[in-house]
Parts: sequence; C-alpha cells; structure tokens
Amino acid sequence: MPYSDHCRVLEAMFPGKTAKELFSTSNGTEAPPPRREPDPVNIAYPGWQM
Repeated sequence: MPYSDHCRVLEAMFPGKTAKELFSTSNGTEAPPPRREPDPVNIAYPGWQM
C-alpha cells in the first residue's frame, strides 16, 4: 500500500473506491508487494582502489 497521503489522493481521484480496493486484484485478494530492486553489487576493477 502507498503512503497515507498518496492513498488520500487516489481515493479523491476515484470516488467511491478505497485505496485498498484500488490495489486489490479482481478476485478480491490483495496484490503482491512490488518487486524490490536487488542491492547494488560492489565490483572491484583491476587497478582501481576504494
């Protein structure tokens, strides 16, 4: 679910729907959380010093 301020904006944009309803699937279950980007990998290059 988005932050509460964002939920209020979405609910104002879609009167009659709650943010939870907007983020649920068509069969009534909640959508899975968004995928998170993997942590960056620290790669050492030959001749490069940190």
